[in-house]
Amino acid sequence: MDTLPVEVQEQLIAKKMKFYIIDAISLAEEIGLGGRINMIMQTAFFVISGIIPRRKQSGRLKQRLKRPT
Repeated sequence: MDTLPVEVQEQLIAKKMKFYIIDAISLAEEIGLGGRINMIMQTAFFVISGIIPRRKQSGRLKQRLKRPT
C-alpha cells in the first residue's frame, strides 16, 4: 500500500499526529544486521518518543553493533 486512505489522513491531521515510515529491513541489511530489525525499531522508538536523546541512543547502538554475537 503506497498511500493512506483519505479518512486516515484526515484523522492524522485533525489530531495533529506525526506519522513515521521506517524502512527497518533495508537499514538493518545495510548495516549488517540481516533481517533483524529489532535494534532499528528500538532505536527509532526511543529517538521519536524522546525517552533517550538521539546522540546517546546512537552511541549505544554503535556499541552493540561492535560487540561480537
